[in-house]
Amino acid sequence: MARRGLFAEQPLQISKLPSFRAEHFPYSGPYPWLDQPDASDRIESKLRQGEIDGEEAAQCRYWAANGYIVLRALIADPVLDAVWEAYEKAIGSGRIALPPDQASPDDPYPGRFLNPHKKIGAFCRILSTPACCAGFAC
Repeated sequence: MARRGLFAEQPLQISKLPSFRAEHFPYSGPYPWLDQPDASDRIESKLRQGEIDGEEAAQCRYWAANGYIVLRALIADPVLDAVWEAYEKAIGSGRIALPPDQASPDDPYPGRFLNPHKKIGAFCRILSTPACCAGFAC
């Protein structure tokens, strides 16, 4: 039976993690398998064995070649809108202060704020989206 969405060597039960930090994840070697030199061969093997389908194989190939993929419509627009609204509100109220490195002169949100889910609970809606937990027992 194919296990859809697994891209790590070991299954992981996300709900048992105290936080999303690297030290809480199982060790799976120095690099994820998609970042290994034999990634192309492993993608083709997983495709032949039915572990991934054609679309997943294409995504894996793109990741192996470029180091990222864009997953369109992974998270529903209303969820993204609610999270963005909460983020803007947190910035406006001063709960989150961004460093002053603007991307452009008219950028209203200079800098980046790491780990916003620790300050804004709405971000957990993204982290708990079923598509983000594919292959994990959430």
